[in-house]
Amino acid sequence: MTAEKQRPADRAKASPPENPDRLFQAMFQRARDAWVVFNDAGSYVEANPAACKLFGASRDELLRSRVGDFSTNASALDPAWAALRLRGQASGEVELKQKDGSTIHVQFAVTAGFLPGLNLSVIRDVTERWNSDADRRRIERQLVEAQRVAQIGSWEWDVVGRVMIVSAELHRVLGIDAEHGPLDLGALIDRVHPDDRAALRDTVERTLRSGTAFDSEYRIVRSDGTIRFVECRGCAELDEAGKIERLVGSCQDVTERREMDLRLRHAQRMETVGRLAGGIAHDFNNLLTAILGYSDLLLERVPKSEPYHGHLDQIRKAAERGAWLTQQLLAFGKRQVAIPELLDLGELVTDLSKMFWRLIGEDVSVSTLIHPGTAPIHADRGQVGQVLLNLVLNARDAMPHGGKLSIEVRNAGRSDADPLDPEPFDPSRFVVLAVSDNGSGMDEATRQRAFEPFFTTKGETQHAGLGLATVIGIVEQSGGELRVDSAPGQGSTFRVLMPRAEAVTSPRASVVPLSTTTGGHETVLLVEDEEMVRRLAKEVLEERGYTVLEALSASDALRLVDNWTGRLDLLLTDVVMPGMNGRELAETLGARYPGLPVIYMSGYTDDAVVRRGVRARDAGFLQKPFTPLTLTARVREILDSRDGPD
Repeated sequence: MTAEKQRPADRAKASPPENPDRLFQAMFQRARDAWVVFNDAGSYVEANPAACKLFGASRDELLRSRVGDFSTNASALDPAWAALRLRGQASGEVELKQKDGSTIHVQFAVTAGFLPGLNLSVIRDVTERWNSDADRRRIERQLVEAQRVAQIGSWEWDVVGRVMIVSAELHRVLGIDAEHGPLDLGALIDRVHPDDRAALRDTVERTLRSGTAFDSEYRIVRSDGTIRFVECRGCAELDEAGKIERLVGSCQDVTERREMDLRLRHAQRMETVGRLAGGIAHDFNNLLTAILGYSDLLLERVPKSEPYHGHLDQIRKAAERGAWLTQQLLAFGKRQVAIPELLDLGELVTDLSKMFWRLIGEDVSVSTLIHPGTAPIHADRGQVGQVLLNLVLNARDAMPHGGKLSIEVRNAGRSDADPLDPEPFDPSRFVVLAVSDNGSGMDEATRQRAFEPFFTTKGETQHAGLGLATVIGIVEQSGGELRVDSAPGQGSTFRVLMPRAEAVTSPRASVVPLSTTTGGHETVLLVEDEEMVRRLAKEVLEERGYTVLEALSASDALRLVDNWTGRLDLLLTDVVMPGMNGRELAETLGARYPGLPVIYMSGYTDDAVVRRGVRARDAGFLQKPFTPLTLTARVREILDSRDGPD
């Protein structure tokens, strides 16, 4: 429409106002934003009602104020003042403190020279938006921190645009520098172990076809060659038409968790086999006691010239082999009866090393290094010797064509710590026995299974597979730890960490040499529920001149004693029996015969004995299987050590 055709009313509407000042005043007073006018000195000279409401102050109070008086940080306005002087305009955001003390966030825009010497500022309350942005930034920070702590990286793949968006934590999980640039699906797949890539591609393709979610575990190969295990989860997002628009998901580094799970499952398997070993030990040790005992009796009575003497000797050797295997099983299961004493590990190694050449052959050179000042340990001498022997034999088997074997004893250092230990390692608490060889070494798979019972890389006819299982059983039972460093072709080093002795402990009492044992005339109450063992012990003791009262249970023993009118010099009892156990029987008889000496016999393991109130380290303890000479020596020892007159 041209100006000529406009109606008079239209032309009136388009005309400028007759009084612009009145129009500005109307806008100034009715504006929903805060309008303030201040002079070049920074003093407020005018403020609209919205400004009074924003500042929470009256007009007179504002006109007595200066720019910055209500700001929580006046220096934050310095850039705005500089921009106003330089360009005549300025803008920004600042936090204001209202008259009642509450704070708000505002956005401002200033125009200089609104009138000569005056400046106009329009201010808007943006607290709600600022809080929303702050919440968003806080949530983003929390998400980044949560991903870092949980080692979970997030990702999103635009199926159409083929664009991949990944979080900073996923860069770390994959071992890729965050400054590497944008990643695509191909770059992610390239990080996957070659043996796992096909499975990952199949998973992605299946999700793209069906939209089903996935949860899979893969190996990642980082730039430095290290392998990490990651758990990848993902799902498909659909557009309005129901087509797959993008895939979103996460990748979590589960390497430590996986290793801990493997350790837990391994420990559970070891515990199961250990319980099995402890369960069969009682009956097996009773059988071995009878075999060894009757073999010894026959060997004493059958002249060496008799052809059967050699057969009997072979039977006894077989029984000794069975006893050795039983002790191996119990040591593996941490159920072997231990009698700790104060040990100088260096002296023990020096003594035992004298016999190594008979075991390992002349093609293996042996060197020992005993560091001066090595602290003593508190352990069972026989068990520690068993540990060293098994490690030496294991090293020999790793060097079938000869090599070098070194044994070192020293105080532990910080380098002996395991970074996966859940608790900080204190080297001052341990002594190290290290056995090293330059043999074939072990790959990771073999090393993981090396301590499993019956696992062996040697011929099955030559090895029972209990050597290293025995070692770790004894070490852990003694409160120690075991470290292994090995690689194919680079040999192996086994470091046994044994706790230092906390206090000087007297060595266990020595047993009378078997060759000097004698019989006696005392009366012995024999209580044993296993007939073979009971008959053997009775026969051996009676043959040595003792009077034996034979009972097959605690209740049977009490009935027998009720009818016995003579003296009672010794109680020889099994620990674990139906009904009343050996400890309870000893306490009952102790009321009738004060100071009655007791010898406890047991084919059970240490924990079963201790639960019944008997300590294996007590002098009056006889571990099955035992021989006739061991039995008579222990009986004579206890009887001779009695306090008071016979």
